[in-house]
Amino acid sequence: MRYILSRLGFYLLAGWAALTLNFFLPRLMPGEGPGLGPMPGGPPIGGGPMAGGGGGSIINISSIFGKQPGGLLDYDAIKAAVIMFTKDLANYLAKDNILVNAVCPGPIRGPLWEGPGGLGDQLGQVLGMAGPEAIKWFAQQNIPLGHHGDPEDIANMVAFLASDKAKFITGQAINVDGGMVKATI
Repeated sequence: MRYILSRLGFYLLAGWAALTLNFFLPRLMPGEGPGLGPMPGGPPIGGGPMAGGGGGSIINISSIFGKQPGGLLDYDAIKAAVIMFTKDLANYLAKDNILVNAVCPGPIRGPLWEGPGGLGDQLGQVLGMAGPEAIKWFAQQNIPLGHHGDPEDIANMVAFLASDKAKFITGQAINVDGGMVKATI
């Protein structure tokens, strides 16, 4: 099965007033930054080579913060847009047997949390503990499974969605978050 994997995300440590249309447009337009357009070398939005050749899958990476507040304002808004884009594109491309889904990771082990100056260190400063202790504390307080996910957890969901086993799944935003999101829709 042919597939496209895309991701979008950026942070702006500024007040909400800095989030103007001039800030968002370059990030959303294809070819300028990490936008919602087609990946370099990938098929164009609208199916392209997938449309006439038996379909395929497009898998977007969003975030649990596209479904609930909790990240930074701009990050949450963009991740919510990725989910809506996924759902709309799924409706548009279904006639060509192109499946479009999003994976919504929760806290995942890696440099963002564990790297020098990362979220673990920052949280540790606030809580008065070392970064690794703060990461463990956060997981115990916020993630029902009690630990952060591994990058492989996301890769496994992407691999499943790109496989023929997911041939009747489209327009979904699937959480991989250890039970962190409590929303019913």
